[in-house]
Amino acid sequence: MRSSVALSLVVLVGCASSHRGAAIQGAPEVPIGSSSFRIRSPNGPAVKVVAFPLEQVWRVLPAVFDSLGIPITDVDAPQHVIGSSGFKARKRLKNVPLSKFVDCGSTQGFPSADDYDLKISVLTQVEPDASGGTSIATQVEAEGRPPAFSGAYSRCHSTGQLEAAISSAAAQRLP
Repeated sequence: MRSSVALSLVVLVGCASSHRGAAIQGAPEVPIGSSSFRIRSPNGPAVKVVAFPLEQVWRVLPAVFDSLGIPITDVDAPQHVIGSSGFKARKRLKNVPLSKFVDCGSTQGFPSADDYDLKISVLTQVEPDASGGTSIATQVEAEGRPPAFSGAYSRCHSTGQLEAAISSAAAQRLP
């Protein structure tokens, strides 16, 4: 229920703007367990255009998310938004170290993302492109903290690799 309310708010915010991925920007606070976090990216979503119709791209996205180990908790079919507005992860996403996708700094020369408890949001919106293809806009946000501490989560930054992996995996699954 909470995720559908959160996604509804995201969609309302997105309807006010006409740029790519508008429905996945400016998401509200997302409750995870006993705390919540606010998703705000200074850069906006990463966008890639593929030369396939929107409906074909939309159909392959559930398999793309599954192949990357991203749980799907949010689906807005009319806005073509899919993903998870918040899930917990530690060490790896599927078989890939989290530090490939998220930068939380480092301690003693090792990437902190591989050891931190992370809260991650991954939302993708597909929209028709003026070229006749489909734009795939993906927003990745994360916060992390050392597992031994119960303090506040610190902001982490996307490396851009997860956004690229989603677009690439979608393109590979298309005929």
